Amino acid sequence: MKHTIELEYDQIDAIVVQALKSQYDELTVSLEQRMEKDGGLGIFHSNKKKDIDAIKSQMRATEKVLEYNMSDTKFKKWKQ
Repeated sequence: MKHTIELEYDQIDAIVVQALKSQYDELTVSLEQRMEKDGGLGIFHSNKKKDIDAIKSQMRATEKVLEYNMSDTKFKKWKQ
C-alpha cells in the first residue's frame, strides 16, 4: 500500500530543521560523553582527540545548514 502526502516547502523546511536540531543535540551529548575522563565510545575515530575534533566539525557543519534553513532571528534564539 502506498500513500502520497503533499507538503508545502515551508513544511519540508520545518521537518529538515527539526531533524538537524535533533542530530545536533545527539552530537552534543556524544561530545560531552567523549570529553569525560573515561572517554565514552568513539563515533568517527577510536582515537579520542581525533574523535572530539570530528564531532566538533560535524556540529559546525550542522550549524551552517541550520543557519541556512532558519530565519536569522530563529537561528540566533536557537544558538542561545
